[in-house]
Amino acid sequence: HEWSLVESVWPRHLFEDINRAPRLVESADAFIRELLLGDHLDDVVVLPRGVELLGLSEPQALPSWFPPALDGAPTVLEFLRRLDRPTLETHKAALEYIDDWGVQRE
Repeated sequence: HEWSLVESVWPRHLFEDINRAPRLVESADAFIRELLLGDHLDDVVVLPRGVELLGLSEPQALPSWFPPALDGAPTVLEFLRRLDRPTLETHKAALEYIDDWGVQRE
């Protein structure tokens, strides 16, 4: 059941690797507790249907530039290519991935 919630956005081999698997929480309270008290600096914490469960709307949860760039982007790289220069200049990120040999790269 849990796998079906994230299989479209999280590679199964990473999900099954205990060192890289996202931490799934089942309620808004558990998610907030995890954010406030949990040790999640290098982890991904997922609250399926989180926007809905937290009583938010998409405009409240995402900056206005995000949905148009994300809409239909097949890859993270394509999403990034859709961002304009002012947006790119105001944000900092690193793109990490697992190569074909299972090595994590940046």
